Amino acid sequence: MKKIIAFALAGISVTSISYAENRLFPTDILNAGEFDANASVEFQSLSYDVRFAGNPGSRSVDISRESVGARYGLGANWHIGASINYDSRHVVRTDFSAPPAHFVNRDSEGTNNPYLWASYGFINDKANPLSLSGQLFVAPNTTHAPSTYGGKLAAGWVSSKTLRFFGVYAKEIASDSGVADKDSISIGAYKDISSTITLVPSARYQRFSSTDTFSSVKQLSVSLAAHVQVSGNTYLIPSITNYRNSSGHSKDGLFQMDSTGNGTAVQLSLYHLF
Repeated sequence: MKKIIAFALAGISVTSISYAENRLFPTDILNAGEFDANASVEFQSLSYDVRFAGNPGSRSVDISRESVGARYGLGANWHIGASINYDSRHVVRTDFSAPPAHFVNRDSEGTNNPYLWASYGFINDKANPLSLSGQLFVAPNTTHAPSTYGGKLAAGWVSSKTLRFFGVYAKEIASDSGVADKDSISIGAYKDISSTITLVPSARYQRFSSTDTFSSVKQLSVSLAAHVQVSGNTYLIPSITNYRNSSGHSKDGLFQMDSTGNGTAVQLSLYHLF
């Protein structure tokens, strides 16, 4: 399961912190001619109990994912962006005990569909504590995976010089009825704790809709990121996410999936504003 990446910003002095030159708060819009880029690596694992035709078993998923992305400011409160993910490792192991059986699936390894978007700042005045931006995106079918498209609406509030809050609603629609649509709501805060470090705790609720063959599934997650300014407009961003999925089942009743015990994702990102 894919998840969307969060970033942050840091200040320039301990006693009087102000925002550094980046555009990474969820509502930020790049100025005309500005360009930024990021690269990340992520390691994800989860496990849960399963049953097939009444036979008990277990399933584990291990993912190693590399991502790169870039954005460019068009002016008039618009910017555009693109990113792509590559799953160098995506292994699904399923074991049944009665009768004993072992299955390994690597079909999801390789390049994912590219992700293209345009964002607009509805409220983009630095003097206003409230900010609001929207995004339209598409992931066209270039890898034999169904296309997806959708949008996001992000709101932000500046509480003080060192504390900001945000909320994001996102909707993703798949072009294939066999792939789940996604709805998610995220909330979080950006807290500057020094001149170079910002902590970003967040929480997300996500719902995967039912498909032609499988029931809907819900996911709850909590995350913590530490955003470290390493040089000028360059940031190193480690983060960890823990999540839990609800149970689900195939519509023919043969396959059941219990709640995830411990889903964990660890990510390291490098960001630079040129």
